[in-house]
Amino acid sequence: MGALERTLRELARARQKLSEAQAWKAELQARIATTDDGQRLTSCNADIGWHKARVAETEKSARGWTVHMFKMTDNKRPAEGASIRMTKLVDICGDMADVKAWAITSAPHVLQVHVPTLRKQILAGGVPETLAVIKEEPRGALAKDLSSWLTDEHEAPNGEDPDGLRVSEESA
Repeated sequence: MGALERTLRELARARQKLSEAQAWKAELQARIATTDDGQRLTSCNADIGWHKARVAETEKSARGWTVHMFKMTDNKRPAEGASIRMTKLVDICGDMADVKAWAITSAPHVLQVHVPTLRKQILAGGVPETLAVIKEEPRGALAKDLSSWLTDEHEAPNGEDPDGLRVSEESA
């Protein structure tokens, strides 16, 4: 058995053990859910979700009121725990074509290439070969179902111990 075959067998076992562990976790969660504590936990999780949403909504409102009070009073600390941070925003006033033309001649360092769009253009064949070429590179692909590697047909050589991946004894 070569290195690829051993690795595929190991991967199949690892996936199997992961699946068993996930099933065991789901079983435990289902058992816990039927208990009083499990139902309280579910209720508590729902409460936490509601409270998180309420906090986010109230924070947004408090920020809005902080800005409103600043505009009314010019006070950057309109209340204890609330303050104003001035943020600089850029608003481009001219036509983007004019801005781009200026950047090309006056500030080429501010221009960036959008790599995903460039890649699509290269694959479509619209970029000179002096700038970019298409080459192929092999990449490994693995089947989702490797259960055939768990059969006796693909037995580990020399009676070696399988990969040693374990799941709780209770899950077996």
